[in-house]
Amino acid sequence: MPFVHDDFLNALANHAATIPDKIVLIDETEAGNPEVDSISAVYWKTPADGEATGTIRPYADVGFTENLVFNVTAGETVTAWRARLTDDSDQFGGDLTNESYASDGEFTLIGDQTGLIIELKAQ
Repeated sequence: MPFVHDDFLNALANHAATIPDKIVLIDETEAGNPEVDSISAVYWKTPADGEATGTIRPYADVGFTENLVFNVTAGETVTAWRARLTDDSDQFGGDLTNESYASDGEFTLIGDQTGLIIELKAQ
């Protein structure tokens, strides 16, 4: 059975947190998956006590207390979030329950419910 030390998984997660330039919301219902909004100032929280090893979660402040709040324009649908580089290549992310906006509004990405978990799987 494969083995990887927790410190190694945490090191991978810590490195992954240094890669993205921004977090974006995207609308996969539109051709080309256009960016709905983005936030460049993102702080990544690494595993806390009791949390899965190799986990990173995005927050809007260095104290890891503020969730990420995005502005959404009327007519857009939020379908997913992505950690993205400045060249617009996606590095990781997740799908969301589709939320359509009839008028301008805000979408909150909740830090402790969002993130990346690096796991070892036996093969």
